[in-house]
Amino acid sequence: MPIQDFSHISTFEELLEISEANGYDRNWASRKAKALGIVNPRGKKKNEVHKSNEIHKLNNEPSEKSYNHSKFEPLQAQVEQLKSENIRLKQELENHELMFAMIQELKNELKCNLPNRANKPTQNERGAGRKSKLNDELIAKVKSLRNEGKSHKSIAIDLGISVGLVHKASKL
Repeated sequence: MPIQDFSHISTFEELLEISEANGYDRNWASRKAKALGIVNPRGKKKNEVHKSNEIHKLNNEPSEKSYNHSKFEPLQAQVEQLKSENIRLKQELENHELMFAMIQELKNELKCNLPNRANKPTQNERGAGRKSKLNDELIAKVKSLRNEGKSHKSIAIDLGISVGLVHKASKL
């Protein structure tokens, strides 16, 4: 049997014609189709055979013939536009990050320059000023009454203090 070039064949039907012309059986056509990557239509729907044969044709054609460059030119321009937009956004992000870092530094400087109220005494050296009505005993009473489920207003009435003082004592 002479060696033939079958690369130009794209469908199983063409292989069947060659096999019949040369006296080969259907099995020979099936083996050749498998070797060439052509789909055997047996057991497949008509659409599937057509699709697989089209794919085989596309795979065997040179790439320049299968692409329509006029379709890709607008897409290429859009890709370039998106690349430049991406670069611009990256630069903008870097600028925002720098500004954020500068704001954080300023915030830290301001914190350092503000007077620290935690170290400030509650009274002056002489002990002058209004004396607090809250003492440990009153705070304990307020907390116990709150744990019993009484309202701030009822506790204030019972103990003879303001509602604000009850709030303050329950937070301590």
